[in-house]
Amino acid sequence: MSLFALWSFASPWLLLWGAAAALPVLIHLWSRRRYYETPWAATQFLLAAIRRHQRRIQIEQWLLLAIRTLIVLLLAIALAEPIVSGLPGIGGRMHHPPTHTILVIDSSYSMAFEMAGSSRLSKAQSQAAKLVEESSPGDAFSLVTLSDPPVAIIGEPSSSHAAVIDEIKRLEINYRGADLATTLDQVEGLLNTVDAKFELRRVHFFSDLGKTTWAESPSSNWRSRLAAMSQRAGLQLSVVDPTATPENMAITRIALSNDSVNIGEPVSVEVEVANFTSRQQSRKRVDLIVDGQRVGEQFVDLEIGGRASASFAVALNVAGDHVLQASISDDGLKVDNQRWLSVPVRDATRVVCVQGQPHAADYVALALQSDDESRGLRAEVASEHAILERALPEYDCIFLCNVARFTPDEARQLQQYVEQGGGLVFVLGDLVRADMYNETLGRESVTNLLPAKLNEIVGDRRHVFDPLEYRHPLTVPFRGHERAGLLTVPTWRYIRLDQVDTAASVALAFDNGDPAIITAERGQGRVLLVATAASPESVDRSTDPPTPWTALASWPSFPPLIHEMVRFAVSNRVAQRNVLVGDLISLQLSAEQAKAAGTLDTPDNQQIALRLDGGERLWTYNQVDRPGVYRLAFADEAIPPASFTANITALTPTGSESDLTPVSSDSLASLFDEASQPVVASTSLGEQDVSLFRVVLGSLLALLVVETVLACRFGRAAR
Repeated sequence: MSLFALWSFASPWLLLWGAAAALPVLIHLWSRRRYYETPWAATQFLLAAIRRHQRRIQIEQWLLLAIRTLIVLLLAIALAEPIVSGLPGIGGRMHHPPTHTILVIDSSYSMAFEMAGSSRLSKAQSQAAKLVEESSPGDAFSLVTLSDPPVAIIGEPSSSHAAVIDEIKRLEINYRGADLATTLDQVEGLLNTVDAKFELRRVHFFSDLGKTTWAESPSSNWRSRLAAMSQRAGLQLSVVDPTATPENMAITRIALSNDSVNIGEPVSVEVEVANFTSRQQSRKRVDLIVDGQRVGEQFVDLEIGGRASASFAVALNVAGDHVLQASISDDGLKVDNQRWLSVPVRDATRVVCVQGQPHAADYVALALQSDDESRGLRAEVASEHAILERALPEYDCIFLCNVARFTPDEARQLQQYVEQGGGLVFVLGDLVRADMYNETLGRESVTNLLPAKLNEIVGDRRHVFDPLEYRHPLTVPFRGHERAGLLTVPTWRYIRLDQVDTAASVALAFDNGDPAIITAERGQGRVLLVATAASPESVDRSTDPPTPWTALASWPSFPPLIHEMVRFAVSNRVAQRNVLVGDLISLQLSAEQAKAAGTLDTPDNQQIALRLDGGERLWTYNQVDRPGVYRLAFADEAIPPASFTANITALTPTGSESDLTPVSSDSLASLFDEASQPVVASTSLGEQDVSLFRVVLGSLLALLVVETVLACRFGRAAR
């Protein structure tokens, strides 16, 4: 043990403020009185008195100057946070150079699990705050959330421990789960930034070791990345609730049987419940709530680790947006005990069939109103002028049947319609100008509506359809119904489609492999491209007799195929109102909505005032960070409100955040250090550090009081 204490400073560069101690001396010298001697008999008596008190006055002035200079010096020393080392037997911390610690706190929604009134996140916050409180002066901290996406709350290392603790306490649950790979990207970036500034570095994780975050997979490389990181920084892991074995049940899905809902139509609602407990669950009650009113309950039995579905039949008799909520009884993890679904209800599904020649769309309109299932459908036929003359957002789906070409204005109208949620079906024919379609609607155009390029007309022989194993949702209903005639439809002419978009899907093909129906999403809507005609009016007049393009319109599979096209094209209407946490919500605005003021009510009871731009027809909101209902209401009561719902991601490829069974901490032991504090071997265990910050600051305050008292006393004595 050394005989003398060793001085050091946590922030030695702040000692430069000590140069300010020269200021009182300079002021004193600058303020010295300058005078000229002029003999005057009356002053002789005064000079004699001054000489008697001159020594006392000089002593008083030098004393005040010394105190004022010392005050400035003590202020600079206090800012530098002095530390004395080598004092045995008194309280303090082990001596080590300043350490930079990156705190990584898991904020995935499994950390919202509560036990005995305390959540896992609050426990992790307490552990992290205690670590900061017990650190040495001069130690710095960064703060990163283990979430999706991760957030660097404190990027630049902070030595203000109180500020770090405040940020830790403000952390909230991230309802999107956690992404370990991108979090490690953030941590590595911080280590690269501060590598040269600190001799000691540390990364401390606080997590419940949920399987969706820490599970291993052939494609994951986080183990090797942590091993490489351990060469640059010490790694510590604090497991939240390491001995707890929590169990949980969750609602993982709520869905409709119909893709669109009309007034009074019965609709089936399916609710799926998952059992993440270690025992069977009998007669677990599932409630369905519609617009705040409970409308039914079902009971399900679940095996260990199993799932079960409850089905409800409801009819919505009022047009507008309705919110369905499925719920089960609360447990430790409340966030997954309910799920929402917003359902826009219309008086009917409206379809307009635009024709490029007389009767080109008649068969489509007739197929849409051919049976009892069409009571909720309203189809009408219009000329191609309707694209510019009608309010397209009033229709759920538009069929463009054998339209020769489109003007740039028509193309822009169709693009806006689809991107804002409409369904658009191109049905080709003998009038179609392939080159004009590619120019105004193809991938090289401004609109980029077509999912493939149109080429030459194929007329080599008779072709039939290939359902491609009924993989596409459009053809799934035909599986097992070969007698419906879909596979026997004769087609003699069609336009060859190629250069299919990577994001597009071929729903139906011809027997030679050429696409017959291609589907793609554009914005919030969907586009379908049919390579052949939907009317016997399309014929090849170059042959004698003229050859029809196809017999599709007269085949028994035609009506159900057209119905499936409409159903698939408009199915995004429900999907637009229901998103996952972290996604955008958006609304296709009518002219009245675009001009009106609005208020958005969020699940955490915030009201966000919105002023919508009258020239903008698509409203979006990108801060969907909580599950629940988002309701957009307008100042004009004549405009109905719009409801959106956001739900957590219940299932992922690696499992579910609702499954609270952790990864074994023993499997991670080799990646993390056991020690929680860095130790320097050259320092004796008996010698400890003592921070003198408070002592110096207290001395400074005492000198300020002494200086004030003495200045007042000396001033009165001078008078």
